[in-house]
Amino acid sequence: MQPCYYMKRSVLIYMCIPLLLLSSIAIHAQRKSTVNKCLFVLEKEHINKPYHFGKWNPESGATALQLNYLGLVHTNSNQQYKILTAVWTWGLSGRTTS
Repeated sequence: MQPCYYMKRSVLIYMCIPLLLLSSIAIHAQRKSTVNKCLFVLEKEHINKPYHFGKWNPESGATALQLNYLGLVHTNSNQQYKILTAVWTWGLSGRTTS
C-alpha cells in the first residue's frame, strides 16, 4: 500500500472519533432532558392536562414536546402502570411524532 493511503486513513479516523463522541454526548443530554420532563408530568398526576415544553420554530430548528398524563391502570396481578402520551413537533413543516 502507498504511504498516502495510511495517512488519509489515520486523519479520517482522528476526525471521526471526536465527532462521534460529541454526537453521542448531545443525544444523551437530549434523552435525559426528555426523561426528566416525563418524570415531572408523572409526578404531578393531573389527568388529561397537557404539558407543553418548548415552542416549534422552523427557522431556528426548535422543537416542541407535548405530554399528557392519562391516568393509572391496575392489572389483575396487582401491578400499576401510569399512562403517558407524547407528541413531538419537529422539522420545517411541523411533522409530529407520537
